[in-house]
Order: sequence, then structure tokens, then C-alpha cells
Amino acid sequence: MKLNNDYEVNARTIYIENAYHEHFRTKINDIDGIFFSTKSAIQLLDDACLDDCADYRSRRRAVKEGVGIHQKIPIPVIPIEKVYAVPTHSPNHDDNVWFFAEYYLYCKPLGKEKAEIFFNNGSSLIVSVSAYTIERQIERAGRCILRFSPINHLGFWLNKPSHIR
Repeated sequence: MKLNNDYEVNARTIYIENAYHEHFRTKINDIDGIFFSTKSAIQLLDDACLDDCADYRSRRRAVKEGVGIHQKIPIPVIPIEKVYAVPTHSPNHDDNVWFFAEYYLYCKPLGKEKAEIFFNNGSSLIVSVSAYTIERQIERAGRCILRFSPINHLGFWLNKPSHIR
């Protein structure tokens, strides 16, 4: 357990959840370990968005208007680095977890309103929503990524060099 009030969401962040602790607001699972912060998840996301010249509310509005997603809105935190935060619930819901699309591998149902999300670094997380909800959120994140990813990232996949095909 590491307290890190200076933690910045980045390309190594896997998920952010409520800490349910008297001193910390968030628990952050990162490639480098588990961190705790006194900042809320939205404050952490806002700080990271501001580092990329926008704020959380502006990114949220851009997704609403540019992609047409109006609930459980994925946030393009740092699009140039493929950092897209995906909520499991409404952002202010106590059980909301922000997971990052780049690390999502698959999810497995654990009953009607529970699922386990598996990440490509070998970690997993049990969330209090259905697997269907997670799959829908991944689809929304995909739409967001297609809309906001820099062209050079997409161009590689659309126009692969012949030696890679």
C-alpha cells in the first residue's frame, strides 16, 4: 500500500476505485503497484485531462456531443497515449470503478449483477454490474476511441505496411 497524493493517471493506470477508507478516497491499480490517494477518481481524471489541455467536464461534453453517448460516458483522458477511462456505473455512484480500455481483456459473469473483469497484465477485478453492462461499456469506449484517437494511431491499423499484413 502506497500513499501517493501526487499520483497522475497515465498510460500505466489499470483502474481506479473507491478506497472505502477513513483517510483515502481512491485506490489506484497501476502497472507499478497499488496506490492510494485522498483525491476522488474524478479529481484524478480531471488533473490528467488538464495536463492534456482540457478538463474532465469538457471531455465528457465532447463525448456526449461528438459520439452521442449520454450515460456512463467513457472519458478520453490522454487520447495521444490511448488512455480512455471507462466507468462501470454513473461517475458519482459509490460502486463506480473507472477501468482503462487499453488493459481490458475480457469479462466473466458472476451472477445477474456481478462480473469479473480480466486485464491484460494478469490482474482482475470483481464489479457490481453485469457482464452485459461491461461489454456495452467496452463498445461505448470503442466508439469513443474511434472518434478521438489521433489519426496516426488509426492510420497504422487501416494502412498496415505490406510486410505486416
